[in-house]
Amino acid sequence: LTGRPAPDLRVVGDAHVGNLGTFRGPDGKAVWGLNDFDQTGTASPEADLTRLATSAVLTAREAGLSGSEQIKAVEALAKNYFETLELLADGDANPGAFLDKKESSGPVKDLINQARDTSAKELLSKYVKLDGAKGPRFLTTDTLKPVDAEKKAAVRTALASYEKTLDGTACVAVPLKVLDLAERLDAGGSSYGLERDYVLVGAADPKAPPVLLELKELLASGVASPPAPANGADVVKAQEELGVNMGGRAFLVREVEPEKNTLDDAVLGKKKSLRSTFEQAGVVLARAHGNTQAQAKCLEDWVGPDTKEATKRLVAFAQAYADQTEADWKALKATR
Repeated sequence: LTGRPAPDLRVVGDAHVGNLGTFRGPDGKAVWGLNDFDQTGTASPEADLTRLATSAVLTAREAGLSGSEQIKAVEALAKNYFETLELLADGDANPGAFLDKKESSGPVKDLINQARDTSAKELLSKYVKLDGAKGPRFLTTDTLKPVDAEKKAAVRTALASYEKTLDGTACVAVPLKVLDLAERLDAGGSSYGLERDYVLVGAADPKAPPVLLELKELLASGVASPPAPANGADVVKAQEELGVNMGGRAFLVREVEPEKNTLDDAVLGKKKSLRSTFEQAGVVLARAHGNTQAQAKCLEDWVGPDTKEATKRLVAFAQAYADQTEADWKALKATR
């Protein structure tokens, strides 16, 4: 994006608009920001910027928005990314790679409000029969299926390492009280073909609803060079969640939070909403990359006075990458 090499740092690795959404923030209330670090690794920040910018172009195209609107969405992302880096380099506080209700606006603020109104029981009702004769059990649906005894034993063994990390402050009961297990079939986009299991466990508060945990198999990061196998512990460093190993494969264990949600296509298909979303995405990504003042200063030095040129190059790259993505998709469909 500039005539100078960017510094290598911790990147998201899979930065696109679908991986921005609401989740439970540090104060226990819903916030909006980066919510998927499964592809994290060390690379140029350009890896995240170009991917996120390309998702802006593709989202705009799918909504039938003009080429001008595609460009404006990418420019909004770049402007807020570079401006936020400058503020962080000058010493502004960095709360994390998210926005709270007060900082957000437009559809992002609406989504945060919606997430804050979602209860644990509402989430569980999608997957669990709470009042069954044998206690809470997973529903059997097109997207949830029971697991056999061998698989149950493997999951329980894998959870043992997760349990050791719990210090009594978690919302789950310790020792873990596993109520039921099921395999989730339809979650994720790039995760198709990778195993994902749901585990229903007792809550720390006996009067509270059960807690839904997810065991998600990890795909090796696409930014690592040379390529390295997926590593749950490395993902933990990026998002303070737990990686476990099951049958020699890397998994991540995390709570499925009631607060988790993403903006839908109908919202993103409106030009003002699209631009607003990517403005705020720029702030969030800058906070992720410039997570210390020293790192933000390093990034600001890399960009220097070339923000206009970097933005111009980012727009050109995103449009070309979107063209290639669409061509690849057509070629793939033609093989079926």
